[in-house]
Amino acid sequence: MTRLRLAAFFIALYGLILVANAAFFWSWSGEAGDLLRLGARLFGCGLACHGLWTGATWGWWLAAIFSGVLGVLGMLSIIPLLAADVFANRPYPMLDIAAYIGFTTALGAAFVLLMTPAARRAASDRQSVGE
Repeated sequence: MTRLRLAAFFIALYGLILVANAAFFWSWSGEAGDLLRLGARLFGCGLACHGLWTGATWGWWLAAIFSGVLGVLGMLSIIPLLAADVFANRPYPMLDIAAYIGFTTALGAAFVLLMTPAARRAASDRQSVGE
């Protein structure tokens, strides 16, 4: 499995954890808040995975920006979220914390894979779709 496809797997894993956590949240809260944000993230996941799987140069750029920005934001925000007891009013706070760490780990792994010289070389050797 190439590094680009492995990075696509980690981004898809992020999307699956995101959907599972949202479904769990909706099941106990009864409200479907943040549906637009979930849809935007899933669309970004799908587009990045498609671009990486096909080996398009734009896919590498999109996946690197997507996983880099969201991964860094996840790493920087976990400590303040824990300090503010954001998860305290939820029925299973440890499950939410595990999902949050899973999000961040999957995106961090994808970003690290995309930054390897082999992945950058594989992405730059291919032409963009339509060229």
